[in-house]
Amino acid sequence: MKGAEVNRRFSVVLNDTIARRINEFSATTGISKDKVVELAINRFLNDPDVIVRLVNGYMEMANLNREITKAFTPCEEDAELHLLEYRLKEPKKHS
Repeated sequence: MKGAEVNRRFSVVLNDTIARRINEFSATTGISKDKVVELAINRFLNDPDVIVRLVNGYMEMANLNREITKAFTPCEEDAELHLLEYRLKEPKKHS
């Protein structure tokens, strides 16, 4: 026989949009906010495809970020060089 399940408290910070959606769903369905969160978390954790899609999405974004960085690094280095040259030419200010 399985032992009684123990409830544990967690503190979670949610943005306004998610908090509003939880409140609206709870009010519309009559399901408590705690239960709504539990259902959402179980749905997420029990669906391996969700996790696979998230991981693939993060990997795709990492590759895109790498490409953007590679494309703009020379431009940023050039800007830094011009800024350094400008600062070296600038007359010293006395207090």
